[in-house]
Amino acid sequence: METLEKQITKEITTENQITQLNNTIEKYLLNLQKINLNSNFPQKIEIVKTPQDFIEVIKLRSKIFSQVKGFNQEYPEKIPGFQYDIFDPNSIILIHKTNKRIDGTIRLILDSKIGIQSEHKFSTPTTITNLRKQYNPHTNPLAELTRLAISQNARGQKLTQKLISCCANLSFKLDVGTIISAPTIQTFYKFFNPFEMEIIDTHENYGHLNYPGFISKWDKKIYKNHQLRGNF
Repeated sequence: METLEKQITKEITTENQITQLNNTIEKYLLNLQKINLNSNFPQKIEIVKTPQDFIEVIKLRSKIFSQVKGFNQEYPEKIPGFQYDIFDPNSIILIHKTNKRIDGTIRLILDSKIGIQSEHKFSTPTTITNLRKQYNPHTNPLAELTRLAISQNARGQKLTQKLISCCANLSFKLDVGTIISAPTIQTFYKFFNPFEMEIIDTHENYGHLNYPGFISKWDKKIYKNHQLRGNF
């Protein structure tokens, strides 16, 4: 197997870029160790626990999201072909593998000092602040579902529902009070509405992406009913 250094330097030329990405990966893995989470998932779904899987995930994100008009303007890639950001170290990344290759992923951002993604993108800081007040940040924190990416050859396998269901399982084990999500209207009704997520705010556009969508929430009393039901 190729070393991480070789995987990176194939497409990255500067030492600073390599250091930046390595630091992100190290912080992610370190925080994952602190959480010390053991979860059983359906076959082929697991948590990213190696640098190699992390690299493969952010390549998949780049491949999928670069096809969405305006995405790279809204979320510029620090390194072309590698879609990662400041929220990755404070998150848990789930993946689905087929023949040892990652073909689906979703990210559960855990609330931290830098907050969650939605409050950085929409005029909803009051909404998020009010949600925080309902829960103890140390025992019932907020979390956010982001970076859902499915490769074309894996679509049609109900993989999205599997990944969302596994995030419910993770959140229950972490005692998350509320899960936030900011999907497009189409994505909400297709994937999130069946899980009984509640719309709490709307936005006319998502910056450069220029499409309407919702801010939705998934309270613990609701999402716990969807954890690994086996329906998917």
